[in-house]
Amino acid sequence: MPEYKNNFMPGEKIQCDICIIGAGAAGITLARELSDLKAKTCIVEAGSYDFSEETQNLYKGENVGLNYYELDECRLRFFGGTTNHWNGLCGPLHEEDFYSHKWIKDSGWPIEFHVLKKYYERAQRICELGPMNYTPEDWVEQNLPKFDGEKIEIGLSQLSVPTRFGERYKNDLQDSKNLRIILNANLISLIPSRDLSRIISAKFKNLNNDQVVIAAKIYVLACGGIENARMLLLPNNYSSVGIGNSEGLVGKYFMEHITWNPATIVLTNEKINWWRQFEEQTNTKYNQEFMLFLSTNFAMREKHKILNYCFYLYPHYHSLSTWSAAKLKKLLITGKTGGFWEHLSNTVSGADEIIKMIFRRFLNEKDLVDRQNIELLKPIIQVEQAPNKESCVRLSPKKDKLGVNTVLLDWKLSEIDKRTIKIATTLMAEEIGRLGLGRTYLTDWIEDIEGRWPPDIQGGSHHMGTTRMSDSPKMGVVDKNSKVYGVSNLFIAGSSVFPTVGYANPTLTIVALSIRLAEYLKKNMTNFT
Repeated sequence: MPEYKNNFMPGEKIQCDICIIGAGAAGITLARELSDLKAKTCIVEAGSYDFSEETQNLYKGENVGLNYYELDECRLRFFGGTTNHWNGLCGPLHEEDFYSHKWIKDSGWPIEFHVLKKYYERAQRICELGPMNYTPEDWVEQNLPKFDGEKIEIGLSQLSVPTRFGERYKNDLQDSKNLRIILNANLISLIPSRDLSRIISAKFKNLNNDQVVIAAKIYVLACGGIENARMLLLPNNYSSVGIGNSEGLVGKYFMEHITWNPATIVLTNEKINWWRQFEEQTNTKYNQEFMLFLSTNFAMREKHKILNYCFYLYPHYHSLSTWSAAKLKKLLITGKTGGFWEHLSNTVSGADEIIKMIFRRFLNEKDLVDRQNIELLKPIIQVEQAPNKESCVRLSPKKDKLGVNTVLLDWKLSEIDKRTIKIATTLMAEEIGRLGLGRTYLTDWIEDIEGRWPPDIQGGSHHMGTTRMSDSPKMGVVDKNSKVYGVSNLFIAGSSVFPTVGYANPTLTIVALSIRLAEYLKKNMTNFT
């Protein structure tokens, strides 16, 4: 067994004011914001400053719901967390994302958008983004396609460097006089008082079974959407259902961003380059990279009773002829006839392209996109998942190497998720056709929306909702200040507190909420003894 370097003494008992558990975007942001506080703070990371496969294996779990990524592959267990491999795509939630909607069960936040706005502006700087401006016309120099704003609107995401929080902010944390960084310390249990009203201490181990105990006035779980729930669900001497779980809501409402390619757009020859504005590009005024996308305004979503979503447009690696050849093959296998002659014509007229593709495959060469001659687009939809109590994180009877129960992830989607994808794709197809930008071919699954979810449906590796924020313990795990209901000194940071998720990637909102939590803790430190 390798030796794990400790920056704690085996068996050590540490006293501090604030213990932050987890050093990803949430934990690191929180620690930096608290660094000027005259309070002893510990930030505890399960991994080291570098990746370790043995430590990463502690994330192993089991998927028992929809097909999903291996649980040890969609998050990272070392300093910086999953920002160590994120692509940097950022954007705020919309004002309407915070509303309660009659057609979306259990929707709504206990805070409004304006409450987070000033924290978003600071989060922009921490994520190394441009100004808090997401109006496409202010960024794009060329004329954008004139979509009918009643159906389709153009949106914008900014791209971070991407900021690797562990690398970027390690020195800041190391230089803080009141902060102690503790590495290779995996949380194995939170020790509550007999009445479960507060946390007395937290126990940690490394993979050599060296143990450290931290007694703090305040604890913040910042371990990610799956681990936050896992740690709360662990049974203790006074509760078989864990901590903060009197209403049975810990681990419930697991949400993802549903990502999928529901159609193919065949570009028209005379307007074949319009989509290039939707690729990653740089605004020279702000020296900031960004991407455009297609979405739908709130009035249209309300009309159709659907969720929030966006489409990113990517070049298809097929040419029109090779795509049609693949479609033709499928028609012949299934015995269907729709589009047969059109695909046959495309296949015959592009025989040379097909021969080139076969030759590349024979030489085991990758299919490359000739970006000067793009004929097809892949519109990738990113849909917010509706809150769904049956979609959840549970504990397995199996234990990891440290004796902690592993996770069962039961990812479930609902009918409104399906309906949103169908209506969204139809609205996009109608506008692409009306403007003569291309012709949209829907997948068979879109036409047969009542069937099962397609096997290639994916999530964005965005784990959200398992300790949701609410005005009532009957509907959530934490209050509007991210404090766990019924536990006076335990807080949650990260996307697990999201009650609904919009379509925007979660990192910017995670950082904004962490800044807000730090401000709350600073103002209320004297209340914790």
